[in-house]
Amino acid sequence: MILTIQPLLLLLGVLLSLSPKVGVTQTGLVAETPLPSVPLSSIGQPRQGEAVLIKPAQDSSAPLSPEPASGFPVNAIDFDQQGVNTGGYYNIPPDPSGAVSATHLVNVTNTSIEWYRRTDLVRENTQLLGYSDIATQLTGFFSALNPANLTFDPKVIYDQFEDRFVVVTLERVNAGVNPSTGNNSRILLAVSDDADPNGTWHFQALASKFNVSGIDYWADYPGLAVDEDAIYITANLFAFPPSTTDAGQRLWIIPKGSGSGGLYAGGSATETLLDVTGTYATGKQPAHVFGAGGLPASPDTTDNPGTVLVGYDGLSDGSDEFVSIILVDDPLGEYGGPYLFQNVSSVGDIDNTAASMPDAPQFGGSILVETNDRGVFNAVWRDASLWTTAQVVPSTGPDTGQATAHWWQFDTSANINPVSQAYSIVQQGNVGAEDYAVGTYTFMPSIAVNSAGDLAIGFSLSASSTYAGAAYAIRLSEDTLGTIQDTVVYSPGLDYYQRDFGGSQNRWGDYSATVVDPADDLGFLFFNEHAMEQGTPLPGSTELGRWRTSWAQIEHPFVPDLTPILTATPNLMTGATNYAITVRVRELNDIDTEGSITVFIPKDSRWTLDGSYDPTATLVGGVAVDNADWAYADNDTQHVFSTSVAIGAGTSSTFGIDATWDAGQTQGKYSITSQISAGSGSEDRIDNNVDAEVLDYFIN
Repeated sequence: MILTIQPLLLLLGVLLSLSPKVGVTQTGLVAETPLPSVPLSSIGQPRQGEAVLIKPAQDSSAPLSPEPASGFPVNAIDFDQQGVNTGGYYNIPPDPSGAVSATHLVNVTNTSIEWYRRTDLVRENTQLLGYSDIATQLTGFFSALNPANLTFDPKVIYDQFEDRFVVVTLERVNAGVNPSTGNNSRILLAVSDDADPNGTWHFQALASKFNVSGIDYWADYPGLAVDEDAIYITANLFAFPPSTTDAGQRLWIIPKGSGSGGLYAGGSATETLLDVTGTYATGKQPAHVFGAGGLPASPDTTDNPGTVLVGYDGLSDGSDEFVSIILVDDPLGEYGGPYLFQNVSSVGDIDNTAASMPDAPQFGGSILVETNDRGVFNAVWRDASLWTTAQVVPSTGPDTGQATAHWWQFDTSANINPVSQAYSIVQQGNVGAEDYAVGTYTFMPSIAVNSAGDLAIGFSLSASSTYAGAAYAIRLSEDTLGTIQDTVVYSPGLDYYQRDFGGSQNRWGDYSATVVDPADDLGFLFFNEHAMEQGTPLPGSTELGRWRTSWAQIEHPFVPDLTPILTATPNLMTGATNYAITVRVRELNDIDTEGSITVFIPKDSRWTLDGSYDPTATLVGGVAVDNADWAYADNDTQHVFSTSVAIGAGTSSTFGIDATWDAGQTQGKYSITSQISAGSGSEDRIDNNVDAEVLDYFIN
């Protein structure tokens, strides 16, 4: 992320209704110091948030979150492949972003785009987004818009309303003086015509160079989201060199125009541009809207609210922190809008705002991995809740003093207009990954929510005992408020990472991607980077670090699934016969059970227990058992076995009893049955909760 947002003192009780405006100088944002100059393409002077390019002289205790699905993780583009795509230019950071349709995975990084078939995870395309330089003329994805360079800060999302991919990337041409007609800034936008990226794409360029009070500004670090009617793009404005000021944030609203000859129909769209800096000058991300009809109207809005912009930068009154929220109402101007309504929501004392965001340690050396700043990374609106994620520096608890991913859920049901009623906090929490390694830093988080209300967060992590890797954690809708399940590191770091091109910033991120699977609106997919094995240094440097990106997928359900396996030994009875009954309760979904588990075996007059249940037994009928973990009781009709000991993911627990069969002077067949009680261990499947064994019995 490119910004260092300076905390502002909150003026409590002030509510602001913004009007659309352009061209007003705002304060509150500070561009970070540019990286040292290195041989570059025409993209201009490198800086945080933009692809940093160099071309050598010659080419070169909680519940357990579910494990990745079969076939994952899938390695995608890496530091070396990026160099191949660009004709020999290398860049940091990768800025990994990804989106998913029912048939394809699409991922972008600084300078490149790829996509994969989901059926067999075969890569079908890898190419530049822009192009590297005039000499090589490598054609890029956005060639229809004649990009001036490789572009930077790309993002991709999937529009589930229209089943299309949406891609943005940024272009900046720096003349070296300010103002200058040679300075230029554009947002390049592409929309696929369906869920298959191999088909037709529609392109449009948006002007993003602004002259405010005689100073030229360019767009950086885009936000990207959709609702049922429009595409929303936000960006932060920074002055072209040598100026160092900022001009706040802007919002572009692009109508889809599917049935009216607009962008989605292969035509062009007339965008609406708004200054959304507001009172609280935080970098803002638009919320991706889910649900038929989008945001609901309320008495204090028009009949067509659009999306919500969310920002956090450590805004504090000295005690509590606040999240900035802007409702975008009537985005297409059907009722005289767009209208903007801003307020802040208190989230309590969650962040030591006096501390800057610390960079992360890594195993193998003293060079830190850059974690950037406190800004919001993405947001989702769904089912009357606004969800978002950022980074904080906790002042208490196991994550004290560490860069830590943090998430919020806000209730928007009382009034979608935040001025009429500030959004109240439902729950929030840290994702500290201390269960993975003590002293773990978590950063670059992204968030998604499925139709069941389950939450997924993907993030980067690193510690003094680990290399920088890619991870996720989930929480189910029924989990205790504010809790998150265990960390799953799906692509652990493989080596020490240093790649700063001779500068002082060991860049990482600037973001990650977490998305809900549109195939069922329940599963989740994650796209992020990790440190791969070190490579060879580029000419003129000694750095060996390399990054690699990868995909992971987890499939619903995210709850345990238990099934019983009953065995009777022997199962052939002649007259009165001693035999053993064992029941193995197996977990099938690779998820730890939670809560008690109960198994019933119906009583029958033809068999009885030999004495009482033996909790000390470790072997029954030649089968190893866990009788100490199980308790026995009975009622008029059933033998009842229960345990409160969790059955580990993919493992089992077995109990057993000795019994005597005596059917008197009769013969035939009898099914002895075991049944797991519905909801045992937090499972929600019942069609595999019964198992039986048939006993053949004869007269002696």
